[in-house]
Formats: sequence, C-alpha cells, structure tokens
Amino acid sequence: MKTTRLSDNIGLVSIILILLTVLVFANTLKNGFVYDDSAYVVHNHHIRDISHFFSYFTSLQTYQSTGAEGQFKVYRPLVTASFALDYAIWKLNPVGYHLTNILLHALAGILIYICVIMLFRNSMIAFISALIFLMHPVQVEAVSWISGRGNMLYAIFSILTLIAWIRYTQCLKKQYIIYALLFYTLALFSKEMALSVIPLMALAFMFMPNNDSIKSLIMRLIPFIIISIAYLIIRTTVIGAITQRELWGGSYDATFATMTKVLLMYWIKLLLPLKLNVLPRVTVIPSLLTATAVACVLLVSVCTYFCGINKKTSQTIRFGFLWIILGLLPVSNIIPLRALFAERFLYLSVAGFGCIVAYLFSKIPSRKISFILFLIFVTGLGLKTIKRNTDWQSNNTLWQSVLDIDPENANAYNGIAMEYLKENDIEQAEQNLQTAIQYAPDNPYINNNMALVLLRQGKKHEALKLFIKTLQLDSTQALAYHNVGLLYLEENNYKQALPYLEKALELDNNYANAYNSLALCCFHLGQHERAIDAWLTASAISPDDPQPYYNIIISYLQRNKKDKALRYLNEAIKYFPENESFQELLKQLN
Repeated sequence: MKTTRLSDNIGLVSIILILLTVLVFANTLKNGFVYDDSAYVVHNHHIRDISHFFSYFTSLQTYQSTGAEGQFKVYRPLVTASFALDYAIWKLNPVGYHLTNILLHALAGILIYICVIMLFRNSMIAFISALIFLMHPVQVEAVSWISGRGNMLYAIFSILTLIAWIRYTQCLKKQYIIYALLFYTLALFSKEMALSVIPLMALAFMFMPNNDSIKSLIMRLIPFIIISIAYLIIRTTVIGAITQRELWGGSYDATFATMTKVLLMYWIKLLLPLKLNVLPRVTVIPSLLTATAVACVLLVSVCTYFCGINKKTSQTIRFGFLWIILGLLPVSNIIPLRALFAERFLYLSVAGFGCIVAYLFSKIPSRKISFILFLIFVTGLGLKTIKRNTDWQSNNTLWQSVLDIDPENANAYNGIAMEYLKENDIEQAEQNLQTAIQYAPDNPYINNNMALVLLRQGKKHEALKLFIKTLQLDSTQALAYHNVGLLYLEENNYKQALPYLEKALELDNNYANAYNSLALCCFHLGQHERAIDAWLTASAISPDDPQPYYNIIISYLQRNKKDKALRYLNEAIKYFPENESFQELLKQLN
C-alpha cells in the first residue's frame, strides 16, 4: 500500500498549520489596541487613506502619530501600508488587525515548511520545524501585538527570498534570482531585520549539496548587497540618522560583552520560554575584562563550536544553530539600537530552533515514544502561548504581567500610572509614579509624567520644578519643553513660554500640539501671521483635529477680520461638516 508523505501534499499540510495557528492564537481576537498600537494605528491618521501610500516610503511621520506618541524613528513603509488596508476594511476594530496578524503568522509557518523541505528533503523535520515556529510562546510578542506585524511581514518576504534563492541555486534559471531580489526588497521595506537574509542565503548555500565555490557565492550575492546599500541610504535619508542611540556602555567593548550575555538569554528563552516580559531589563556589562563577560564569551564560543561549526555534529543541528545566530545579527547592536533584548527579535530565529528540535525527536528509536514526547512538548508550547496571549488583552494586563515577574520594573509602574491618568484617577496615578521613581529616579519620562500629575492637582510650582529636572536628565525631551511652555502660557507669561515652545518644535517638528501652543503664544505676542502659519501646520500634521481651524477663525474674529474668518470657517465646515461649533459660528456670522 502506498503511504502519503507530508511533502506529497503541501495543501493538506498548509490546512493543518493554519488550523493549529488559529487554535493557538484565536483568543487574541478578544484583545484590544495595546502599547504602541495607539501611536502606529489608533492615532495615525495617515493610515486612514491609502492615497498616502507613496509617502510611507518618503516620510518618517506617516508611520506614527504626532507628539509624544511619535517620538521614535521607525521606517517600515509596508507595515504602514498593511495597517492602511486593515483600516479600509475594519476601521478601528482591533479584531480585524489581530486576524490579519494570525493569518500572516500562519503563512510564515507554511513558508518555513516549504523552505526546510527544499533544504533537507525531509518532510517530518520540515513539519515539526514549522509547527514549533508557529506555536512557540516567544512568538506571542510579534503576533499578539498588532504593532509587531513587521516581524511577520519581513519574515514572509525573507523566506520567499530564500525559497527563490534555493531554487535558483538548484536550476540556475534567472527568473528565480529576479524573484529573490524582489522579495528581498519587500522584506527590507517591511523591517530592517531583513538584513539578516544575506547571511542566511550564504548559510543555505553552504548546506546545499553540490554547491559551487565561495567566489561563486559572493558573485551571486553582489546584487543583494547593492540593494541593501541602497535601502540603508534611503532609510538614513528619511530617518535622518543611522543609529537610534549611543553605544551601550559607551564602547564597542561593553556592547560586545553585553551582547554575548544577551545571546545566551535568547537561547534560554528558546529552550525555556518562561517569565516572558515585554519590558525586560538587561544589565550592561562594562568591559570584556569582567568575570561575567569572560564566562559569557567562553560559553558562547563553546556552544558555537560544538553546535554550529564542528562537522561531527549533525548537519541539521549545525544549520539550525547558525540560523538562530544569523537571524539575530541585525539586532546585535553593531549599529546601536534602543533595545538590547526583545522576544520579538527571535521571530525568524525560532525556525532554526525548530529544526534542531525536529532532528532530536527524529533520532528517538521508538516512533511511538517519539510521537508521545513530541505531542506533550507541542501541547505544552501551545498552552503556554494561549496563556501568554491573555497578557496582551489591554495595557493594564500587559503592565501587570511585567510586574508579576519583575516587581521592581519602573517602566511597568509608569505604564499603569498613565492608564490611571487617562481614567482621571489621579491618586492611583501618583502612587504608581512614586513607586516608579523609587526604582528609577533618573528616568526622564517618569519624572515628566509625575509633573503632569502634579499639574492635575494644581501644584504648578512643583510641576515646573519637575519639568526642569526632566530637561536636566534629558535635554532632548520635546514633551517636557512643551509642558514648560504650556505652564507659562497658562500664567500669561508669553515671552517666557516662547523659547520653550520653539525648542520643543526644534526637537520634534511633527508635534501638532506644540504648534498649536506656539500659535497661541504668538497670537498673544501680536505675531499674528506666525500664529496662523503655526495653526495651519498643526492642522496639516493632525488633520482630524478641528481645534487649529477653530483657533484661526476666532483669532480673525477678535481682530474684526470677518472675511478671512469666513474663508477659514468654510474650509473647516468642508473638512468637519458635522462639527457643531463650526455650524454655530456660521449662524452667528450670517
């Protein structure tokens, strides 16, 4: 009787993988917009019209909202485009965005299956690798978090690149190298981590039978290197910077020492996905000469030799181990990033771990025992993933999940405090911020938020002192400069307010509220044209906000310029036809 192998029916395997992915991540459909979703989706007006598509590639501001929420320099135009497509269908219903993430994750798993089959011609290893990739708990940060979508998109296009690359290496047909170059370009515009594709292509080449010389490999990689350079130039031009921060520990020595420890942390999370944390705290190792650094470097070196280099080790294990390392290469802080460690960075690397686990299960002599152990293993992963998904239901559950495993995490207390502040529970907000300051007294964001609480309590003098302290801790805090300016505005001290508002906009020229505040300040200083320009700029940055138009109209009415007031009022009604304030003003003018 002829048996059916998994590789004989990719359609059947795909259905199985999709169903299992939906089973494990179905409870994310109950989750809302969490963490940075407010900046990248909820308050990002650029996704509300797909006509902005080309600006996603040329403007940093289209990826996020304005002001404090838009403070990070992130360039992922295809992620923004995907949010725009979701918005066209679902508006601001988070269910649709979560459903898209689930389906993208399932697609990535199917492509992993195909890629591993092409490399090892072993359907069982390919299936187990894909299944572990889809169900591993460290994937939750990428899948359950709507803003983590860039991980799925770059992985999908990266694996498609590898599939086309493997096919080209096997048959040398030029159309496959063209497909590979196209997919690689799309991967880069999804997330910068796609730069790992080139070393992964080299890895696949080295592990394929009958591969050519190293010289041949280098020649074939040149077009991909050219595309990478072009992408980096475009990205740097749009963002205006190469790095996100200064070197960790102030030197490459400290960075290298710290990243060896971080690499060990990644391996541990793959083996034992416990105490998962969206706000991990990593202590920087100050020098390679410390005992901790020496121990980490030795351990990493030994593991790399025996698991990745030693030819006596199974080819599958070596491939999987090196895949994990190379997948993390773009986040190794060679170019300094804001984060030292994040679970979502493991997204593509989990496939390499899956290859290793699949090989180990295949070597158990008894198929029955192997199947039972594998079933227990995968069930454990799936249950842990389902449980972890619930941590991402809301900001409150997310920050609480951090505190459950790290009770001294200042950033989590800060996050909870801001949720209380949104609900106008000033007392609880203050308590949580006091705890946060206790653990991180020099954190500028926390000090700034405490000053906001003091303002809500009417303690303007104390708030001003804390805003000034924030600026002493971090002179690049546009939010703090704006808040100081607002304080002076409220006291009608316009001359003192002006330089703070100007500084806020010098630091962040996409800050709509700061432009609005600057306009009010200029109006009271008699700089009327500058005020109008600032309000118009605020409106252009945040076109959903009617306040700048309202201020323009009132400013002209106060100066008895009815014709100009009417002109802007008609514009305002055109953009905000249901706004009652504008309709009432029109009645009064008529």
